[in-house]
Amino acid sequence: MKYTIAKIKYLDSCLRNEEFPVKHNFKPVVFEAVGFLVKENAESVSLARELNEIDGEENVRGTITIPKITILSRKIIK
Repeated sequence: MKYTIAKIKYLDSCLRNEEFPVKHNFKPVVFEAVGFLVKENAESVSLARELNEIDGEENVRGTITIPKITILSRKIIK
């Protein structure tokens, strides 16, 4: 199994259940994710935290799929 490792910085929504004044400066949150690049298409990039191979079949665990429209930066880690 050989996959590219990528670091992606992206903008995400932010849900807060606490009480805030209406004047609060509500902003989305910037996240950074690092993982094995397991799938990419025109709309999104999917990273996996872990890979394994069982009985000749590749499997992933701990995945995140990030819409490309939210990506702020992307770096390949060598």
